[in-house]
Amino acid sequence: MQIAEKRLSQDGRIQIKVMGRELDLRVSTVPSNHGESIVMRILDKDSLKLGLPQLGFLADDQQTFEELIKLADGIVLVTGPTGSGKTTTLYSCLNYLNQPDRKIITVEDPVEYQLAGINQVHVRASIGLTFSAAWWIVKLNAAKNGPESFCSCGDLQIETLLCGFVF
Repeated sequence: MQIAEKRLSQDGRIQIKVMGRELDLRVSTVPSNHGESIVMRILDKDSLKLGLPQLGFLADDQQTFEELIKLADGIVLVTGPTGSGKTTTLYSCLNYLNQPDRKIITVEDPVEYQLAGINQVHVRASIGLTFSAAWWIVKLNAAKNGPESFCSCGDLQIETLLCGFVF
């Protein structure tokens, strides 16, 4: 973040360790008529260690969910307000699917946590790397180099949704 910039919205990350636990503080600023409005979110990296059973699904729902995320094609929408567990659910799915013989590429804005064995593309609209541009890059790469596992994480935008149905 640029502390001198007060006219534009900004996002940043602060990594801290508290009582032996690694935490990420996410900072977002928005200019307003009374100065900058600042929001800080605390993200606990230990929540990444949750497996699908720890998410609280009923047994039959968990089995159905696991079958759905194993499918070769499709889309799973995880929705809810801030703090409801969307990121935890998506990252638990990625951990469940992550195998040494599988290549997984995500497109995220922002990359919330770095996951070993997963290629994570951080969206950077300022340089033209939007969700839809990243989708196309990954899909074209897969067409040239063989099938890939692909997941998009983050805010669903209409341009991204339309890209998913063009194939």
